[in-house]
Amino acid sequence: MPLVMSRSGGFQKTFEDCGGKIVQKIWPPLGTKDFGPFIPTIKADADAVFALMVGPMALQFPKQLRAAGYKKPILGGGTSYDEFALPFMGDEVVGDVSALQYSAALYCSEETSPMTSSPMKGRANSS
Repeated sequence: MPLVMSRSGGFQKTFEDCGGKIVQKIWPPLGTKDFGPFIPTIKADADAVFALMVGPMALQFPKQLRAAGYKKPILGGGTSYDEFALPFMGDEVVGDVSALQYSAALYCSEETSPMTSSPMKGRANSS
């Protein structure tokens, strides 16, 4: 959970610095498959849910949340909606918002690559 807590803390700090207010925190245990006990506890006055899930949790949470009738926005950390999870998700995630600073599909030329000035330059694709 340290990754989830540190990333959530980063979101919270930035959100609050911009004038937002966190009204509740719910921490389902890592590996949760059934979010049924947690979903009804989400405060009705929340404008959105920020979720940072990993592994199969990333697939199950939005599906179960939408199936329970939740209509408000879901904001997700990068691991919740990364390019490896998205193909296994359905229409329940259309309209959700997420940000991730990396994609394996991202092409960077030699001129624009962050590896250009890195001590690891030339090692990224070597075998």
